[in-house]
Amino acid sequence: MQQDLVWGGVLVQTGIGTLVEEGKRVIDIDGEDWLLELPIFADFALIHAHQADYLGNLAYQLTATNFNPVMAMAAKVVLCEANEIVPVGMISPNDVITPGAIVTELISMPHKHH
Repeated sequence: MQQDLVWGGVLVQTGIGTLVEEGKRVIDIDGEDWLLELPIFADFALIHAHQADYLGNLAYQLTATNFNPVMAMAAKVVLCEANEIVPVGMISPNDVITPGAIVTELISMPHKHH
């Protein structure tokens, strides 16, 4: 059986000598033990963006920037619901946080009429 290739990870000392350490790889660096925390992968990510363009480039507002971009990077399929889908070029390149190359599908939110 071929083992999946894993890229990345983080070395942490939190959890050494506790139940957290169980089943994880412990690495010795200059006489200190470190736990290797492997990256998380997801099949799907359902995220929300303030704006998207027709190529899937995403811009977020406020706290949506905290986890939506990270979840998009971790998933094989990225579904994004956007407040507004705009023509390409309407989102400043400086405001694009998630590039359209990793967004699988855009979902437009229906406008609420009061």
